Order: sequence, then structure tokens, then C-alpha cells
Amino acid sequence: WAALKDTAEGGPGPSPVRMQADLVQLPRLGLSFCVKNEQSGPRLYSQDHGHLFVPDFPVPEDVKQLMAGIPHAIVLSDEYMALNIVVPNVLMNRPIIKGQPFSTELVADRLTQEGQDWTSKAASAYFMYPVHLSRSFVQPPTLSSSLYLLYLRFQNRDY
Repeated sequence: WAALKDTAEGGPGPSPVRMQADLVQLPRLGLSFCVKNEQSGPRLYSQDHGHLFVPDFPVPEDVKQLMAGIPHAIVLSDEYMALNIVVPNVLMNRPIIKGQPFSTELVADRLTQEGQDWTSKAASAYFMYPVHLSRSFVQPPTLSSSLYLLYLRFQNRDY
């Protein structure tokens, strides 16, 4: 982030001032992240899952393939580089796109009555899927997380 500060030292206009976010909150999910300074630089650590952080390295291509068709996912890592995929538990709909009747685009439905019913009846606001060390599949920890993953795969036409 950058903010502008007027310079009174006779400089040619405003000079950039470096600012840093200390807290990131995802209120619909009930998740929050705080910045902790590590030797490698600042990291965004989960306050709800203290050992997990937003990775400061690129997400591997094989993990990106696992996330195909899962919109709005967040990848978290631990110090051993074990990855987890956090997915919001929200009703997903395929929008009607003229000219693409078999689209795989998904949109979160939070505003319709159906979407609000889904959210109010959900036992969990999000699901966390650990990625197997081989990075070839995710390991749903519960039956409901398995069914939601199956639902997302069907919505994405990944039969």
C-alpha cells in the first residue's frame, strides 16, 4: 500500500510513504490473518490456525491443477511446506453465458434466498482440504467436505 505525504523540505511534490497491513479479516468465513515478521520477511499467519500462513512462494502447478474449478480458494502452508486449500462453503451457481452454453464459470450465490438458506444451514463457513504430500490429490477430512468437493467438481463439469 502507499499513501502520499506532503514534503515540507522543498521536494517536488508528495513523496510515497510505505504502509503495511497488520490484520486481514475475512468476516464471512470467520478467518483472520496477522502479519508476523520472519527472517525471510513478513508473513501473513492465520490467527485461527496458528501454524498456517499464506505462502510467500509461488503455488506449484500441480496444486493449481487440484484447485481447478474451485473458485475463491486460499492456499495455506506450514513451515514444512505442507499445503492446505481453504474453500468457502457457499452455494455456487453457473451463470448463463450467451454463446457458451456449457461454461464452467462459477459464481458464489450469497444474495438469493437459496444462497442465504445454504449459508444459514451450513455447519461450517469453510472447508480446509489438506493436500497430500505427493500433491496429486486433496484429503477431505469429513463427509460434508467430501460432498462439497464433489458438488464443486460437478458444477465445474469435471465428471
